[in-house]
Amino acid sequence: MQVYAVTVVFYFTMLLLLVVLLSAVSTVWGQAGYGYGYGEGDYAQCLTNHRAPTTSDKNARENQQRSRLEFSIALLKQIVKRNPSENVFMSPLGIYNALILAYFTSAGQTERSLRTALFLPPNQDKTDVLKAYTTHKLNLHIGRYKSQVHSANRLFISVEQTIKDCMGEVFFDEIEMVDFSPKGLPKTVDSINNWVSSHTNNKIQDLVAPDSISPSSQIVLANVAYFKGEWKHKFDPIDTIMDTFYISKNRTAQVPMMFQLNTFNHWRSDRIGAELLEMPYLGPTNDQSDISLILVLPDPSNSQYPAADVVMKLDYASVQDIVKESSDERNADKVDVRIPKFSLESTLEITPILEKMGVGDLFTPTSNLTGLTGGPRIRLNSAVHKAKVKVDEFGTEAAAATVFTDTRIPGESFTCDRPFIYLLYDKKEQSLLFAGVYNYPPK
Repeated sequence: MQVYAVTVVFYFTMLLLLVVLLSAVSTVWGQAGYGYGYGEGDYAQCLTNHRAPTTSDKNARENQQRSRLEFSIALLKQIVKRNPSENVFMSPLGIYNALILAYFTSAGQTERSLRTALFLPPNQDKTDVLKAYTTHKLNLHIGRYKSQVHSANRLFISVEQTIKDCMGEVFFDEIEMVDFSPKGLPKTVDSINNWVSSHTNNKIQDLVAPDSISPSSQIVLANVAYFKGEWKHKFDPIDTIMDTFYISKNRTAQVPMMFQLNTFNHWRSDRIGAELLEMPYLGPTNDQSDISLILVLPDPSNSQYPAADVVMKLDYASVQDIVKESSDERNADKVDVRIPKFSLESTLEITPILEKMGVGDLFTPTSNLTGLTGGPRIRLNSAVHKAKVKVDEFGTEAAAATVFTDTRIPGESFTCDRPFIYLLYDKKEQSLLFAGVYNYPPK
């Protein structure tokens, strides 16, 4: 039997670009000083201006998991609402992590707006959020996740800025001092592009053009997220045939449709009006991964945008139901599965989307990111999100969920021949790594 390589791959890069307004009175010169010997109280004072944490949240990690998921759902809904007929693909986790880093550097009204937009508990101290962020970052770099998932943040900061000592130590891995002057800008652009490329397995290259960053810039906040997984049950390429995909009542297209008959968790949800299938990936040691691709196929309807309608019904409770149902062994069934083989690249200008979600003045001259420098104000100018996805015969995962299901076995087949939603979900970290809507075959 021929052995196939890993070929189900999700790539993502998010870039928050172009920062400072030169309306600041002056810029402080110097590089970050990385202090040592800081304790929890020092970090608390650095992040919150209090010598000791104002709270000690024993459930910080669980609270951040919930805030991540609530933000991810709200983001997906906002993007799909703006693009109901378009293909969508993005990484909610990556965007959340980038904004969390901005939150740590924020103060005043900007901090309060980001706290609300990120669904962070109002009584949770910044120090507790930092603990949860650090734990999550560690989990993505060790053990079972090391070979499958990678996520990283980077603050490319002008050498003209002075970084607070404690921030330099807390975010040692995230900070890189660069030269945005006309002479140093080409090297800085190369540094950013090389960092993005190296963290996405060279799948995203030359993301930043030399003319997209100006010599007046003071900071570029970047996040990358990368996933690579192999289906637990692969499709045989011999079984892939051209078949009809029903984009709408009056519009069809031919797509390469993959096929297999195997046991998957398969159910339907009356709550969101859809049929669901979970396809599991292999873990690093060839056991089943905690990461699943959940396919959500809207019930047949007369709606103009059936997939968008289902997305609008998603909320924290319904997604939790889906994940819970995905672990129910009673949903395991032998299913005839047919899904399109496709690859997609998406670039989104997400500044207006984030503003609609309530990030406040993050992208305006009044933004307050002085938690990073303690000096003249700097701001983010725009947010661009770029993502790539490739799905073919050699990747898979299984599971199932939804307590609001009246019919546990919806049928013996699952055919994605009309618009559908796909969610790449990490059960252990309770994170929506990537999410997409397939409305028509990508060109």
